[in-house]
Amino acid sequence: MTKRQNYGRMPMMIHYVSTRGGGAPVSFSEAVLCGLAPDGGLFSSESTPKISEKQMVDWLKKPYAELAAEILALFAPEIPQENIQHFCRSAYAPEKFSHADIAPVTSLGKNRFLLELFHGPTGAFKDFALQLLPHIISYAITQGDGLHRAILVATSGDTGGAALSGFADVTNTSCVVFFPEDGVSPLQEAQMRGAEGENVLSLGIRGSFDTAQSAVKEIFLDTSFCQMLRRQNILLSSANSINIGRLIPQIVYAVHGYLQLISLYNIPLGNTVDVTIPTGNFGDIFAVFLAKKMGIPFGKLMCANNENSSTTQFLKSGIFNISGQFTKKTLAPAMDILKASNIERLLFFLADHNSEKVKTWISEREGFRKFLLSTEEHKKIQEDFLAETVSDAEILSEIRKSTDEFGKTPDPHTAVGIVAARRNASKNPMLIFSTAHWAKFGETIWKALLPEKDIPKTEEEILLRLAEVIQRPPLPNALKHIFQKKTRHSKTISGTTDDMKHALLNFFEKQS
Repeated sequence: MTKRQNYGRMPMMIHYVSTRGGGAPVSFSEAVLCGLAPDGGLFSSESTPKISEKQMVDWLKKPYAELAAEILALFAPEIPQENIQHFCRSAYAPEKFSHADIAPVTSLGKNRFLLELFHGPTGAFKDFALQLLPHIISYAITQGDGLHRAILVATSGDTGGAALSGFADVTNTSCVVFFPEDGVSPLQEAQMRGAEGENVLSLGIRGSFDTAQSAVKEIFLDTSFCQMLRRQNILLSSANSINIGRLIPQIVYAVHGYLQLISLYNIPLGNTVDVTIPTGNFGDIFAVFLAKKMGIPFGKLMCANNENSSTTQFLKSGIFNISGQFTKKTLAPAMDILKASNIERLLFFLADHNSEKVKTWISEREGFRKFLLSTEEHKKIQEDFLAETVSDAEILSEIRKSTDEFGKTPDPHTAVGIVAARRNASKNPMLIFSTAHWAKFGETIWKALLPEKDIPKTEEEILLRLAEVIQRPPLPNALKHIFQKKTRHSKTISGTTDDMKHALLNFFEKQS
């Protein structure tokens, strides 16, 4: 095995198992290729790598790509270090990110800080994983069966654009994105409708993100459909946060954010930092939970929900209950989710890897749309997590307030996080994840900053006018010409599993 910096110890071999107990343990590369475990569960590591204060001191000096390589190596010891370094240098190349620090930390005053995750090629935090994941999948294919991987994505907005960008023209892969036609912003839709690359497809669906996500999972578990694809040498994988390959890169910027507080803001190494994360599918916040398990001294993890607050209510009460509920459209559409997939990984930790217990909870969730934790289990969750629900009115108010107070205009999802952080001031520094560029939600920003003025007819006009008001460029370089792009993916289909499978077969036939 290629030598790597390991502080006197051989790297620990980590295996990944399904949260529902099916199948044999697999390597990181194999788990990434599968996406979803064969029994419908999510892959989770059997153990969590631990890091020492000595390692953190060493990491303080490392640029982002090198830090990413160090952390990925801990979770994927089967991949040679030189490959990992190449993947990370390529994924986080300076020409892809509009800020030299890749994920800079800026101050909001009063011991609050923003981790800016919107400087990538599609202006959202999803870029951090989805610039790296294609490298890992390509490598795993060459080391494994060599078969074509079709990457299926259900998106509430930002994952779609980031996945289409990351997988465009990547050898031995194709990428198909399903998004709720009436549930994304105009800029997000323009990104997906205009996506370039001969191996990518974007499809609107009539339904919610939960509809798309459930259908994609059903497709993965449809044995006859998967066998039909296998005869064409096509296997399915995922770029949603159900894929463990999405979560590990998200650990990196959580660690990076902590280290930036030490380097730039004189917070002593080892001091506790609380974190607030705008939360939809529970992937980002679960990555921070893993970073805490590794040894990063994070304190409370604040789950900030919009009015689709099933996750907040679960964390606060120990009761998951969406019986009779339907997804509500809000001003923070990426969080318009009732069934957050990655809660299943949290349940796996909560049950001490008891997959039978996890299966019972998930069965109750799927059958009755609710399940209940014991008092002790709920107390255990509350040791790590806080949760808040933020209304649309509070989102608009916070966008105005942050623009006036700090000269920073947050996107609606970041506004949810800032509101939640304001409500829960503590003696610890608070790191708030800023998940998308404000310009991806121009109409909402207009409603917040210029509510008395008539809104321009086009999104491009909205952004130009807003840029004058807040005295900033309207778009990062990567998004400047988004509205001039030709529409390459104009189709919308129903959100039924059968229609989605039919669309996939048509696309694969044209690809062959």
